[in-house]
Amino acid sequence: MDVKGLIELLAKNLIALVVLVVAFAGGVYYLADGFRDLAEKRQELTQRVQAFETEKSEFKVQQIKTEYELKERIAVVARREQEADKRFALLESRESALAIAVDGLQQQAVMLSKEQRAKDAEDKIERLIAQFTDLGVNLYDNPMCSNTEGVRKYNTAKAIFSMINSLARQNFMTGRYSEFINKHRGRDFIDCR
Repeated sequence: MDVKGLIELLAKNLIALVVLVVAFAGGVYYLADGFRDLAEKRQELTQRVQAFETEKSEFKVQQIKTEYELKERIAVVARREQEADKRFALLESRESALAIAVDGLQQQAVMLSKEQRAKDAEDKIERLIAQFTDLGVNLYDNPMCSNTEGVRKYNTAKAIFSMINSLARQNFMTGRYSEFINKHRGRDFIDCR
């Protein structure tokens, strides 16, 4: 085929060739446009993936910070609980020591109270003995019936002696005052003469 034959062939098929070239150009344009859309979508997808990865890493960083803060708070609470336990144990030991001290003070108070009662009883007995002595009455000697003052002194002395004897017995002091009691007991039966 020579050039003339080729031109004739092209002239006969010119329309087909133009259609073929236009179709090919359209296909290439369509493919180029599809690649361009695909490239844009790929770029958009890449941006979204990058944004997601950035958000994911920020979330992980935030999660790690939150976990760290939570661990710090837990540690602070644990320290405070330990300090509270120590203070509670200290308070319990102080309370126990105070309870022991209070018991000791109560026992001392009871002892002092007993000692004070004994001292008070002793003072009262001594005052009564002084009163008894001031009366100058001998309980072994019955008073004269005609002497009303003597009978009154005798009865007063007998009452004072009875109080002395009772106080000595109540406070377990009969041994201390046994000489006085035995010396001034007098008679059980009183009869004036």
